[in-house]
Amino acid sequence: MRVCRPASLFLVVFALILLAFSAQAAIRSQNTPLDPKAAWNPHEDPDDLLLPMPCGQKLVLRAIAVPGGVQRDRPFTMGIGNIPKERQIYESRFESHIAASFALTDLPEQWRTHLGVRQGESFSYYFLAKYEISRQQWDSVMQALSPDGVLHEEACPRQLDRSGTLPVVGISWLDVQSFLKRYNAWLIGQQDVLPRYAQTNNIGFLRLPSEEEWEYAARGGCAVSEEDRKNQDDFLRAGEKAEDYGVFHSETSAILDAPQPIGQRKPNPLFLYDTMGNVREMVDGFFHLTIEEFNADDTLRSRLHGASGGLICKGGGFLSEESGVLPGARDEFPLYTSKGEYKARDLGFRVALAGMTTPSASRLKLLSETNAQKNVAKKEQPAKPKPQTDVTGKTEAALQLNQQGDLLAELDRVRQVASPGMRANLDQLRNMIDVREQAQNRQRLDFLENTMRSTLYQAETIRSYAFRYLEIIKELGKIGKNVTAAEKKQADAFLNDYYQTLLTAANQYKSHLERLAGADAKRVADLHAQLSQEYSGKGSLNRHMQQNLVTLSKHLAFIRNRGLSKLSSETVCRDVIPPQHLKQIQQLNK
Repeated sequence: MRVCRPASLFLVVFALILLAFSAQAAIRSQNTPLDPKAAWNPHEDPDDLLLPMPCGQKLVLRAIAVPGGVQRDRPFTMGIGNIPKERQIYESRFESHIAASFALTDLPEQWRTHLGVRQGESFSYYFLAKYEISRQQWDSVMQALSPDGVLHEEACPRQLDRSGTLPVVGISWLDVQSFLKRYNAWLIGQQDVLPRYAQTNNIGFLRLPSEEEWEYAARGGCAVSEEDRKNQDDFLRAGEKAEDYGVFHSETSAILDAPQPIGQRKPNPLFLYDTMGNVREMVDGFFHLTIEEFNADDTLRSRLHGASGGLICKGGGFLSEESGVLPGARDEFPLYTSKGEYKARDLGFRVALAGMTTPSASRLKLLSETNAQKNVAKKEQPAKPKPQTDVTGKTEAALQLNQQGDLLAELDRVRQVASPGMRANLDQLRNMIDVREQAQNRQRLDFLENTMRSTLYQAETIRSYAFRYLEIIKELGKIGKNVTAAEKKQADAFLNDYYQTLLTAANQYKSHLERLAGADAKRVADLHAQLSQEYSGKGSLNRHMQQNLVTLSKHLAFIRNRGLSKLSSETVCRDVIPPQHLKQIQQLNK
């Protein structure tokens, strides 16, 4: 038998001691308290909006701005463009609409300073949680709050470990409703922390986001250009990978058996984390299949099927493939199974803060007036003649109508002196006119927005022409000494034709400017703010569009003061073309 020497025995004992020490250190490391913010805001940002939670927790919200004001909803395309045939009935693209219930004046004063360039009447707002609800946040509500929202501090979670930073899973849709009931009841008891509608008792409240709210925000909202939002299935730019933004199963990532702590990947353009993977997120509403059908004019459209199915979850989870974590992916889950309430280890949620669209009669009246969106000021109405009564007692109306006045206002004047039977007919007529007028106003606003977009892209066309013109001049300059007089004449003619093309592009730009200058200045300013937000991201296109917006404002101010005829095409080119390119062109043309 081999006997160990004393030195060897010492080494064995020492190794065992080190192993035991390492194990104890690992245990202590797992139990070491973490920064409390790891469970509710591991990545702080100046534009974060905070709501209190019990037990010292916070709920971090991000403002989701919707262009167009409270009453106007915005069309946007949902679903996925490039999907397998077997998934088309689930996720084919279809047009939906998005709107928000809060105007700027409904928000707490301290919140308004965090809205940046989104401030203004041209936007409405809803709010979405920056992260998926963590286990620590869940426990602080479900353990420490009674069903009616009374806090019991002795039940608060006392220490945060890694499990508290994970998104809460293994809960049902009904559990989430219990969470929202307790948390809303507690929040209402806090002092003025929620948005509030003036002169009413209505305030903002937390709920699950609708599918439209979730997907619009997950795609990047108005922080992404409308063109990209409509034509891309995600918000990724060239060279970026989905793995940088999401936790899901891919060929290059390890297979996970559980979600990761909140905020482990990059945020989307609205600084929302984990909208691609980690856990599937419940949203409010029932699942509908997507149906393709023909319109009366034989054009094809996609719509949602009439049958309501199970509940909807979005964003995919750590068990999903990459196609399942795209913003447009749609997944259905049951409220109940044969085993009871449906729960899953990859199913969680985040919350939305929203409110009533028409919280009062006065608010409804205000929104109706706003929705009219008149582009011309109402003219002063002539005095209303007194109705005359004949010998039979019948009231007659001898009115002098204002031919230039507002049609609905004139119709109301006629109604005031009409007989009861005629009033019913006039009321129907008024509703018909009102509906048509609102539709026409929306159409005019859409046309105005398309005109401004076209103007910006026309400026980009001028910029592109100028760059190509410069490159041609440079190439001709390299061979200038080796050409015949005839060849030089031909080259000069080519350059002159190209220069005329550049001026033609400038004239087209001026035509768009003329339409914008003739529109309501406030509407144009609202659109300017909207597009400034859309093109606020990184990249050369966004940088160019910001420059084009500045130039457009300069030209509109010039036209309004001095007229379109005073703005020459050469001036347009000088203002639109980048200074460094313009300087080179001028030097080479000497």
